[in-house]
Amino acid sequence: MMHFILANHILLIVLAFFLAVYIIYRFVGIERIAHLSTRHPVRAIILSVLFVGVLGLGVKNLKIDVDIKSLLPDTVPCDIATKKIEKIFGGVESVFIVIEAKKGTVWTPAILGKVKAISDELKKAPYIDSVISLSEAKDVVNEDDTLITRPFMERVPRTPAEVAALKTVVRGNALLGSKLVSRDDTVTLIIANVRQRISVVTNGKMMPVRVEDSAVCARDTKHPERPTLENLKARYEDGDVTISPSGYTYLRFDTFGKTVADMMFLMSFSIVIMLVFLYICFRSRRGMLLPFSVVILSLIGLYGFIGWTNGMLYLPYVIIAPMFIAIAHNYGTQLIANYYEDVQIDIKMVDQKAVAKSGIIKMATPIFLSVATVIFGFLAMFGHPLTSIAYLGFFSAFGILVSFILTIVLTPAILSLLKPPAHLMKQKHGTKIDRILGAIASFVIRFRVALVIGTALALIVLAFLIPRINVDSNMVEFYKKDNGVRKTFEMLGKKFSGAASINLLIESKKPVARDDPEDGPIKTPEMLRWMERLQKHVKTLKNSGTGEPLVGDTYSLADQVAYLNKVMQNDPSKNVVPDNKRLIAQYLLLLDSAGGGKDLSTLVDYKYNNAQIILQLPEMNTRSLKTIITAIDDFTRNDPPPDATLSSGGTVMYSHEITPLLIEGQILSIILSVVIILICYIVIFRSFTAGLVAAVPLVIAIISVFGLMSVFKIKLDFVTAILTSIMIGAGTDYTAYFLWRMREMTHKFGDLEKAYHATMATIGKGITFNGLSVVVGFVALFFSNFQPVIFFGFLIAVSILICIIGALTVMPAVIIMMKPKFLFKKR
Repeated sequence: MMHFILANHILLIVLAFFLAVYIIYRFVGIERIAHLSTRHPVRAIILSVLFVGVLGLGVKNLKIDVDIKSLLPDTVPCDIATKKIEKIFGGVESVFIVIEAKKGTVWTPAILGKVKAISDELKKAPYIDSVISLSEAKDVVNEDDTLITRPFMERVPRTPAEVAALKTVVRGNALLGSKLVSRDDTVTLIIANVRQRISVVTNGKMMPVRVEDSAVCARDTKHPERPTLENLKARYEDGDVTISPSGYTYLRFDTFGKTVADMMFLMSFSIVIMLVFLYICFRSRRGMLLPFSVVILSLIGLYGFIGWTNGMLYLPYVIIAPMFIAIAHNYGTQLIANYYEDVQIDIKMVDQKAVAKSGIIKMATPIFLSVATVIFGFLAMFGHPLTSIAYLGFFSAFGILVSFILTIVLTPAILSLLKPPAHLMKQKHGTKIDRILGAIASFVIRFRVALVIGTALALIVLAFLIPRINVDSNMVEFYKKDNGVRKTFEMLGKKFSGAASINLLIESKKPVARDDPEDGPIKTPEMLRWMERLQKHVKTLKNSGTGEPLVGDTYSLADQVAYLNKVMQNDPSKNVVPDNKRLIAQYLLLLDSAGGGKDLSTLVDYKYNNAQIILQLPEMNTRSLKTIITAIDDFTRNDPPPDATLSSGGTVMYSHEITPLLIEGQILSIILSVVIILICYIVIFRSFTAGLVAAVPLVIAIISVFGLMSVFKIKLDFVTAILTSIMIGAGTDYTAYFLWRMREMTHKFGDLEKAYHATMATIGKGITFNGLSVVVGFVALFFSNFQPVIFFGFLIAVSILICIIGALTVMPAVIIMMKPKFLFKKR
């Protein structure tokens, strides 16, 4: 419930802010604002800059968090289970150092020496809890009915005979051999368990500090001797081997770096695209720089405000700058387009203050209507169960309000200081686009019935495709297919058991106390055999499409006990849990006496009250996870663990938990967005029909975009999940501009067809320029490092284009057919 409480709290703040702006608009008066801005332009400019400056100071507080865990509420079951696992067994995350022979196999003294050296360095790192590799893993053998443990590789073999002997030992160990060396002998792994926290001395006291991903992974050129993953890669990679770090910790670290790079590059590229396009549209520096100034100042205010509040930028926020640059210049562009129109109505008009004031008075109301619909579109994100996305809606709404204030204050102030562009006195601006829009209007009027019917049929077809959309939040697939990080993850799935895992936590219902002479129930034959049955069951699960196993391997205390039974019985067929409780206890005591007891610390606690089963996954897509979790739930329902409970944790489970929330959030966003915006149009135009008419472009865009997602197999994830609200917020303002001007022209001509032609000839040009600039602005997202961001850019650009086309063609066709009364009513 926390995210709803948070959303409601933010909603009250934004509504209060929106109410304050509305009071200024309604009771102070837009004419007075225009008068003050143009009469005292320097003061207006200074106040605008000071306002942004105060907000902008918050930028220094910004931090970036790309962890998928941060997107979810703290109350999700997997988060509760994961925290318990971390407390009992240590970290649930492992990093992998993948050592691949460039030629031949890994069974050479040189490569094995690198394994030993890297393992030794990792063991000394304060953030590493344990290391498993050819030099660290222990083989369990029976010598004269005595259990003995010894490392696979006590020292680096020097001769071919020693290498061959090592290979025989490793291949003979069914428990660990296949986990460390690939079947084709070309790759070996070093697996290190990462501590979540370490103790450091602060003010004379030992304090727990969270381990940052950069401390584990980053290249440190000043201290190349530090055993970070990138440092180790730099020092040990050579002509013999390729070294590739992997694991979720490294994935997060790499994602963080690419997110920062994305934010900087996409912001810069979006600015360049916007400037070029605005100059092409208006052929003047003011037409280019005035909307640009408003956008940059608004962007500073937006990021500063984020810094003043929660200060956190999550992975979906990578789209904020390009999105805002594409959308926020809307209002300034409309004013400039109207300014050009007013100048050319009377080219003898030389009073620039009067021209600037006239434009803001004429356009302020439709701009305010546009702002209101955009804000309410973003506010619909407050219903999203992912708190970070709810925050994104809040921040976007606030940023739009800032850009609106700057537009109605700063833009007319600057225009009042400038003379009209000379080229407007010589030639009419936008004559080509006027002819095109006029031709479109004639076509729509002539074929309005066919246009409406054709659109309806196309939407029906696309609507049938929507249920086929794949919902997935696999962060590995955020990367492009040729990316090295993704390739390493996929290779671990093909040659080993996979880099991701589900951690199943088993908690005894009747735990024993730490000072109790008896151990807990985990080591009983009943419990161990239940674990054995569950592990065998999940290993039978197959991918319905490829037939490949969904679970690459499993690891638990039951595996250890079964392997001990096989070793001590000297019988390969005895690799099962014995049914003798005393024999199990004896095996575990022998293992502990032989020095192997520490190896069990990640599988069972000291008193055998809690245990975990680790499921290694070759692939991590949401459908596979759902199949595995469903199978586990069905199994435990029919065969419950004896006197214990089972819960699922681990990093990969966050992807599973986020899926239903994405679907829930998408449905809520669509419903809230459409309902709120319809109410907005109904209230402003005082007509229920106005709401229905305004919904036409939105419905077309929503169905079309989700249908295209199905056609192009674009997944719904936590980046594309924000598509609906932004699409509705950014696309609905064209409807606002069009309907406002359409009503004015209907009053003027008394005829809908003439009013439509006049609307296209006036504000239609501004809508086209502005809409295309927004579409072009989102093109910057095509150059992101992340596939969902690229897909988002494509989908949002298409959706805005569809909204424009819908507002300029299909909606007028519906209007002419319906002849709604609200367009004929006087304001």
